[in-house]
Amino acid sequence: MTPAQFKAYLQKKNKKHVILDFDQTIATLLMSDNWQEWKIRMHKLLQSYDASFSPVSDTEIMRRTNALIDKHGAILSQQMKKINEAYELAHTVGYERNNELIQIIKTLDFCTWSIWSSNSESTLTKAVRELDIAHHITTIISRDHVLKIKPDTEGFHLINPRKDSSSEFLMIGDSEFDKLAAQNAGIEFLFVQHM
Repeated sequence: MTPAQFKAYLQKKNKKHVILDFDQTIATLLMSDNWQEWKIRMHKLLQSYDASFSPVSDTEIMRRTNALIDKHGAILSQQMKKINEAYELAHTVGYERNNELIQIIKTLDFCTWSIWSSNSESTLTKAVRELDIAHHITTIISRDHVLKIKPDTEGFHLINPRKDSSSEFLMIGDSEFDKLAAQNAGIEFLFVQHM
């Protein structure tokens, strides 16, 4: 989708605020071990809170995370944040840019642009600076800002503290978790792959 096409899409739907996932949406984080150490460390942590926890896929880890945080609270959430940040700092080797979306962000200034991501704040701050979009982004909500991860809606409420109409928002992401978070927040969702 070109910037002009996306602008027409937003105007037709009366969208004033665009929320973006980061990894595999704005850019794909290139990791030196393809998230393997993260999966092992997260699995070990979650299993220490629930011995029956056995899935090792990142999808299953994410699916069960919020239930475990509900049960064990902020201590578990903080431990997960530390694993995220340490892993991302140690293993991020670059980005595969979504040049089409980055061009749209740089071109369209009639709407606000926010990021709502499960990546750490340090990763996102560095990435938006290196991708030269930092001055276009109004708000960044990272894993560090929330207790629970998507599809919980805490991140959306931090982006929208004035409680603007949810009909004015569009969320763009790559995963079912992004889509479900948008649905839970009552906002329209667009898969980045369909742009």
